[in-house]
Amino acid sequence: MTPGQELASSLRRELAAVEAVLRVLEEERVALTERDPQRIEHCAAAKDSGLRQLVSLQQARKSLSAPGAATPDHLRDLVAKLDNRGENEQLQAQLQRLGERCEALNAANGVLIQRLQQHTRNTLKVLRGNSDAPDLYSGSGATTQHKDLHSLGRA
Repeated sequence: MTPGQELASSLRRELAAVEAVLRVLEEERVALTERDPQRIEHCAAAKDSGLRQLVSLQQARKSLSAPGAATPDHLRDLVAKLDNRGENEQLQAQLQRLGERCEALNAANGVLIQRLQQHTRNTLKVLRGNSDAPDLYSGSGATTQHKDLHSLGRA
């Protein structure tokens, strides 16, 4: 196998790993919107496993070439010198696009997680009687706040 073919094979393995992480992120998004704790836990574990595999594959690819292969410029220079330059450039671009999609979806999932956490905190405040009562409007349109909070229960 030529060095170009070895690199292409390594990039294909990375692509498969990134696609698997992308599928997990999409499943995580559904689990978060459906508020399914078991699926969320499963997705978190699967995402961790997928990312570990991806890091391992990236390290293996970097070991195919000289030190310094970790930089994007070095990979571009290496691809430019290989016999199957076009194939490797296409694989590298596809890997970059999928990585960006994963990053964006992971960020969106993070925002959703923060919103769910805030909702949970607000709900707990209400249940514990620690929150301010909502502003109420009087007949004249003025707002009034009710501070006579009562706990809904104690454990």
